[in-house]
Amino acid sequence: MLKKAVSLFLVLSSVSLVALNAQNLSSSASVANRRTAVRYLQLAKQFASEKLWNDAESNAKMGLAYDDKIADLWYLRAVSQMNLGEKKSKILPLVVTALTEAEWVDYNRDGARILYSDILSTTRQFTQSLSVLDSDPFVYSADAEYIRAKSYYCLGDEESVKKARSRLDAARRVYPADSRFAELFYTHEYQILRQSKTVSDDARSLADAFALMIPLYKNARSDLEVYAAIFAASDSKKIRMLKAFNSKRLKSPLYALEALKNGLLEEDAALDYFYQFSDKGVSLSILEDFASLLKSDEAKKEFAEYLNSYNGRITIDVDGDLLPNLTVLYKRGRPESIVFDENQDDDYEWTANCDFGVPLKISLAENALELEYSAWPYIAAATYKMDVNHADLRFALIAETLSWTPFVVEADKSIFQSLAYDFYIPVLSAPNENSVSGSDLLKAALSYSIPSREREGAVIQVSLLNGVAQLASYSVGDKIYAMAQFENGIPVSRKLDVDGDGLFETSEYYGFSNDGSEKFISTNDEMQIMTNLFGSPALGTGFYVKKITVDRNRDTVPDFTEEYLPANEGAKIPGKISSWDTNGDGKWDVQYVKHPSSIDGKLREEAKFHQPLTDSLVTVYSEDGIPVSVQKGNEILSVTKGLSKNFYWIAQSSSQADEEKIIENVNQIGEQGVSIIVEGGEKSSKKRFLAVRIEKMIFGMEIKDN
Repeated sequence: MLKKAVSLFLVLSSVSLVALNAQNLSSSASVANRRTAVRYLQLAKQFASEKLWNDAESNAKMGLAYDDKIADLWYLRAVSQMNLGEKKSKILPLVVTALTEAEWVDYNRDGARILYSDILSTTRQFTQSLSVLDSDPFVYSADAEYIRAKSYYCLGDEESVKKARSRLDAARRVYPADSRFAELFYTHEYQILRQSKTVSDDARSLADAFALMIPLYKNARSDLEVYAAIFAASDSKKIRMLKAFNSKRLKSPLYALEALKNGLLEEDAALDYFYQFSDKGVSLSILEDFASLLKSDEAKKEFAEYLNSYNGRITIDVDGDLLPNLTVLYKRGRPESIVFDENQDDDYEWTANCDFGVPLKISLAENALELEYSAWPYIAAATYKMDVNHADLRFALIAETLSWTPFVVEADKSIFQSLAYDFYIPVLSAPNENSVSGSDLLKAALSYSIPSREREGAVIQVSLLNGVAQLASYSVGDKIYAMAQFENGIPVSRKLDVDGDGLFETSEYYGFSNDGSEKFISTNDEMQIMTNLFGSPALGTGFYVKKITVDRNRDTVPDFTEEYLPANEGAKIPGKISSWDTNGDGKWDVQYVKHPSSIDGKLREEAKFHQPLTDSLVTVYSEDGIPVSVQKGNEILSVTKGLSKNFYWIAQSSSQADEEKIIENVNQIGEQGVSIIVEGGEKSSKKRFLAVRIEKMIFGMEIKDN
């Protein structure tokens, strides 16, 4: 008993030691990976301090490959990508991961909170942005206060604007050298002034305070003095500030407006000054304001002619947060291309290409949908751009059936009022009109086309009626190799030109089982059927092949027919009936039956053919590939294995010479379902034999005249 206990103790101790060693090895590997990741973190920090953002990003990424639980690495990737100009939509997940799914090593997570809040604010999630900064622990810094003030301004209600001014008033005292607060104040208050035409007392007071601080700023935006002049308490002070700005040889499109308004520039000089900026790009609001200041007919005419041949970029802020949502490139005075970024995350909701202001194509980010137009706003064609593993789906629409657009092109009312000239700009459609569904396209479609993997370069074009598939053609280049017929939108048959001679000799007939109960085919067969019918493989669709016919001699009578039998309950292998009509009379002459697999696991087959002289039906029954019995009418015949592989004699065996002669003649015909009469191999005997080949088996049966 003691020996058994000691043995058991030793076994358990060994198991424990193995488990402990495995745990120690795993722990050691984790420690080593963490150390390597931290080394990459230090390198990334060094490169970031030197503003070598590509190197910082690369090293942070390498560090995450060793340990993806270090928040600092995620944060450094986000900062690097931001400085490399990456889309905000790509940066945001990195910051979220740093804040929610990792632990910090060196950096304080408040830096990530500030970056996260800034992106939220820029992408119009103002309330969430404020919540990130105001949650415990409360973040206070120049960056945080700037983001708070910006978010309050963008919320837009009276109470939020007051909070923005209060934040800026406090921030200018704590951070007197930071020009961003003055820039934020003036730009937002200028937009408020444009709309309300008045300046509140608290805004006036804050404007005067910021104006006194402008000389102290370093690297401030050049037009800050022009903004300050707009809010000057008196006209004389305003003019003095504008002259001071101009004397420094600073430039701003806003100066053209204020100088013209205050008599510092004549209209022709103001036009020349303004063109310096508008030739490249200008905001629509400044363009409208400048046009409204022109008084003489000559100046209005010149500016209208300028706009009529305008080649430049105009940005439009549709939501009042001072960031453009619409960017329009003009050619010969009309929109040539338009991009729309609703939430300013750098992922465009849609882009449009135009011909002299008339949209030709609109690409929607949602669903990767491209719309083509002929007679605007009617869609002529639509294409769903799929990923590399799936084919694009293209709809050709019935002319002037489906009208949809995310925007309209209209004459700008303000510019028309100022110049009596139609300058066309894009105007967003109502929100409830900003969608086009696949069902809308299907109902209006004449046909749709999709590339197919069935053959290299193949394309499937499906003709529709009221959105329901009727016919499909399958082609490579200009040559059609198959045609499919649909009923109630479901394919029922397909004719194929397999040999490429231009004639559709093969026909496939399909069934559909919505619940998958009809188990006619294997998984691979179903994937191939879906590829053949619809261009790419799929499973669980319910489609299966019921029958195939082949007419090789072009007499409209099938030479070969194959029908498929469903698998039995609980079995996997389906069955089939293959029939050959060798004389074109529409009746089968040779038939092969493969029964569905049975519960006992045996494969049962039947080979059927007719004896030439009596036309009696001969049936060979096989189990697991071996003939076991033969029936001719009501007569039971013997079946004997020949000398050659897969050769069998029916009723009576004959000589080796006869067997070889039969095999030689049958093998000269490169098809299945062969049934021919063959002279015996021994000339002296004058025997004749019925030679039949079905599947792998060859049967020989002597034909006797009596």
